[in-house]
Amino acid sequence: EGAQRTVDERPLVASFWHACIIPATYMCRDLGVRVMSSNSYDGEYMGRIIRKFGFVAVKGSSSRNAVRALLGLRRALQEGWTVAFSIDGPRGPRHKVKPGPVALARSSGVPLTMFHIAVERAWVLNTWDRLVIPKPFSRVLMRFGKLIPVPAEASDEELEGYQQQLQDSLDRVCEFAEGNVKKLGTDKSPSGVLDLESMDKPMTVTFKKISPMLAVANMEETLTFYRDVLGFNAVMKSPQYSIVERDGQTIHFMN
Repeated sequence: EGAQRTVDERPLVASFWHACIIPATYMCRDLGVRVMSSNSYDGEYMGRIIRKFGFVAVKGSSSRNAVRALLGLRRALQEGWTVAFSIDGPRGPRHKVKPGPVALARSSGVPLTMFHIAVERAWVLNTWDRLVIPKPFSRVLMRFGKLIPVPAEASDEELEGYQQQLQDSLDRVCEFAEGNVKKLGTDKSPSGVLDLESMDKPMTVTFKKISPMLAVANMEETLTFYRDVLGFNAVMKSPQYSIVERDGQTIHFMN
């Protein structure tokens, strides 16, 4: 009650932890969500990836060009779009809320929403955020918290209280989702969660695109082979996780 009812509800100022950015990208795809993207080399890679999932990047980051980016996000809210923050990114500290979304909610008059996506079975990378990569056919549980309106007349001191409310709400939805995701499909499944396997009528699913994820022993050799022999381009490259693309198709590699 009092929470966002559907994924496509807008406009809202949405926040989530950086660890679930991969499932969040899929769950919120093709909705025109506006997100902050840095001008760095990594930011350019991420911007290219999210555009393929129907997101719109607004240039800036929490450490550089933040004012310009927040102005661009406020304009998007005025146009009726939702904006989203991986709120503890891009470098942490992990699971700590930053003030940007609260300030944006005050200046725009659009309420804060927050969510967490727990994954039943996943690879968890040894990164600062403990990045989660869902395993094939894994269930996920997406939990929303109650909307938080921030009055335009709220003082800077009062903003700290709203920031704490956002922190507490994110902590609660994270705890709920992680504590209940393994109950999906059982008689202990949390109320209000749709379990597709328990539906009376079968559901038909049409796959328009499949992006396989492959485990590799040597990332550099793999990327060289796919680039020089098979003609793929690297759209994201790191020692632990990389993505290559050709003709609109992508392949993900994990070391």
